[in-house]
Amino acid sequence: DLEKAGKTNEEQQKLWEPKPIEELYDLNKDPFETQNLAHSPKYEQIKATLKARLHEWMLESHDLGLLAEPEYMIRSSSSTPYEYGKGGDYAVEKILWEAENVGVATEKELIPGLQDKESGVRYWAVMGIRQLESINDETSKILKRLLRAESASVKIVASETLSHFGHQEGTIEVLEKWVQDDSPWLALMAARNLLLVGSNARPAIPIMYSVLEKN
Repeated sequence: DLEKAGKTNEEQQKLWEPKPIEELYDLNKDPFETQNLAHSPKYEQIKATLKARLHEWMLESHDLGLLAEPEYMIRSSSSTPYEYGKGGDYAVEKILWEAENVGVATEKELIPGLQDKESGVRYWAVMGIRQLESINDETSKILKRLLRAESASVKIVASETLSHFGHQEGTIEVLEKWVQDDSPWLALMAARNLLLVGSNARPAIPIMYSVLEKN
């Protein structure tokens, strides 16, 4: 209510602003994390060290957080997410590389990822595209092809991304399909993306009410 009334202070208002790609805080001097030091030359070496350590830890632990929840639940349906993550089928290095491109890579640099065979890479390439200010026609065509991809997670984020850039055709239908799925992970992911679509998702309201009642 305060934000809508324009009464938030500088720190409170940050909750409504885009998050920076990198954050670094001195927790001794700044325990509430209000001063982001990520771009301060004084802390460049500390940031580089921590960034490298995090990168290596994600690789060593086979961090499943690099996959959308529906993705790793589907992939691990015959075992457990833990066992899937530790197995040889999880292309963690390739997926992490693409995830680290989000907010950094250009549209041209993200295009190969949109067409990669690994759905985890395609997911992060779409998320990278979503952070851009605009996209060209060729990129929108590739995103539209992803609406027919085998990965539901990729379809869902591609739908919202297309809608965000003004390409509405077929996007709400995809989200309507998956929000009705019996898998709670897929239904929740689709519901979240319908929320992000905003007013263009109004045709889905009756379905959303029925899903709410069902669950």
